[in-house]
Amino acid sequence: MKQVAFTVFTLLIAVVPALAQCSVPKYRVGKLADDGNSIAMHISIDVQDFAPQRLVCLASTLKRHYGDHKSILCEIFSDRRTAEKDVILTGLDDPPVMFKLTTFMHAIYSYRQDESERLYINPDPLQTGPGSPTETIISLPVAGTPQCKIQLNGRCLLVLPTIWPFRSGTEETKESGSVALSGRVAPDGRVGAIRILRCHLTPGEEGDFLKDLAAKNLRAWRFETGPHPDEIRVTYYYRYSPPRPGETSFHVEVQLGQANKSPVEMSLSILRP
Repeated sequence: MKQVAFTVFTLLIAVVPALAQCSVPKYRVGKLADDGNSIAMHISIDVQDFAPQRLVCLASTLKRHYGDHKSILCEIFSDRRTAEKDVILTGLDDPPVMFKLTTFMHAIYSYRQDESERLYINPDPLQTGPGSPTETIISLPVAGTPQCKIQLNGRCLLVLPTIWPFRSGTEETKESGSVALSGRVAPDGRVGAIRILRCHLTPGEEGDFLKDLAAKNLRAWRFETGPHPDEIRVTYYYRYSPPRPGETSFHVEVQLGQANKSPVEMSLSILRP
């Protein structure tokens, strides 16, 4: 009997710390469709709660609440008002408006009874599917600490803002070149203290516009919270080419530098008016 009691006590010691590490984010339910067999819903959470470990905890809560359904599809937004809307592109919608709404959807939780359970996490929601440079797919349940595709010193990139390369009353810029920036990621995940390190853009209005565009975009990046600040270096490459049918004529690639590691290269989505 003493041996059994000791075994149970040991198991409790092992399980309690694991549960304590799972902090479920506060979430608000928006759009919801439930036919009793399957449920599709929108929820909204704070940006810092898109960290993989937090989302894994959220997924376990959703499964516990709705696991009696054969399928769960939960689209997770960083904006409460957007989560309350239909974010579906139809022939009656305004495409730029709908795409802009989509940029707030940074994760999807998918559950199919006896088939699969996954988390899809994407700092740039406009780049999804096979071959996406930014999307992280986590099969559940997961053992250990889940990793994301793009991170800085172990801190996941949670939001990679969309580029809007137009100015009111002007046509698309046709400038090509690059600008390298440095900044500091604060413990709360925000990027500040941005400085221009190198600039290979034509001096003048167009070059100044693209420098400001890069700084504004980098300032809107959001990383996972961390115990200390981290330095960040990013190079923006702008390329203009004469448009062909079905192809954008303005391209932006970014290169995220990391000490003692190969730089991470990715394209930025461009949202057109």
